[in-house]
Amino acid sequence: MTSGERTDAENLEEELAWAVYAEIFAAGYIYILACALKRGDADLGVHPSGWENTMSAVEWAMMEHVDGRIQGPTTITVEDVERMRRLHMMGSAALSGAERPPELYLLSLQCMEGLLGSDWERAAREAARGLRDAVQ
Repeated sequence: MTSGERTDAENLEEELAWAVYAEIFAAGYIYILACALKRGDADLGVHPSGWENTMSAVEWAMMEHVDGRIQGPTTITVEDVERMRRLHMMGSAALSGAERPPELYLLSLQCMEGLLGSDWERAAREAARGLRDAVQ
């Protein structure tokens, strides 16, 4: 094997790492959004392109869970993926200045719990802290 060729195991390892990062970033962005919604902030604190890229990535990662290719702290279902897609769309609209539906906050909490499990708040807070530290 040459240095340019990768084994299936190496490719799988890279995919798994990418999925984990997508989930961590998503949890951080969702937490930042939820906190801003709860406070009633005009600025939701998330850049729209970061939201779009991350939410698309986490939806893919969640489908990898559903299809059994990766495992995480919770069992992710198709319903969880659909809930995340609704959050993606509603969050995108809110970040572009559209009206913020009252259910957006609750949906964000449900998505974090579905993604991270019962200890979602601590894990999401840490993910958000990591995102903020990376930006500063």
